[in-house]
Amino acid sequence: MGGSSAEVVSIGIGGTHHPDYARIVCGQLAAARRQLGMDLPEFTRLVNDLTNRDAIPQTMAAWENDMIPPADVLRAAEDAAQITPGAGSGHLITTPPSFSAEVLAGHWVTAYQFTHADRLHHHADIARVTAESASRIRAVNHPPAPRTEGRSSPFRNEIAADLANRHLTGQWKNVSDSRYFGIVELAAQPGETVMDGGYMGYASDILVSMGRWRWVRLDPASIPEVGLAGATLRDPAELYELIMSYSLHDQPLTLADVTEEP
Repeated sequence: MGGSSAEVVSIGIGGTHHPDYARIVCGQLAAARRQLGMDLPEFTRLVNDLTNRDAIPQTMAAWENDMIPPADVLRAAEDAAQITPGAGSGHLITTPPSFSAEVLAGHWVTAYQFTHADRLHHHADIARVTAESASRIRAVNHPPAPRTEGRSSPFRNEIAADLANRHLTGQWKNVSDSRYFGIVELAAQPGETVMDGGYMGYASDILVSMGRWRWVRLDPASIPEVGLAGATLRDPAELYELIMSYSLHDQPLTLADVTEEP
């Protein structure tokens, strides 16, 4: 995520259902056009002006329906429509959550893989989730500082997402730069201590990257009153293996499980 040369990474294990990310991205572009109240020719002219492209309305129609739109096209369209990341639209408005988003509030240890310069790397962080309403959350993954292999400055992601049934669907933005962003969908497992799903994001102007993203709740009793600013996360590859092997029947992860000794 956020790697300029990221490539496609498997987002799951055989037999596991995953969201149709291509359809979601196409729908986001169509939602931006509807928000602006434009027909295809008007919308195409606007996007071309913003991106210096020369797309035709037929291409725009394909991007809205069955062909993944370029990242700059999607970003420009959403900025023009002033769509707030995580703001409910379409079916999310009419699909109620299975529980209040407040249930997901707290700290979560998260990890994913990404490909950069033809090498597989790992990222790990502790995300703090806050509920903005009964069906909407926001999350930031610092402090403590995230750990990202191959990067002098780690990815610092901010997420806004809506809860429909047991699924969080929203957008992420790497705030340590001005370029990388994407979508995320996570399914809260029974007990609400594990969220499993994936991300899709910016790989280049004409490519998207995707990967599996897993979250495990951090035992609140293990978090000191002074907070997490002084903690140092373990090696991200080690944390990735720990989180991916975590079972719903395991004891909750503690801060000591995921941080280095002072």
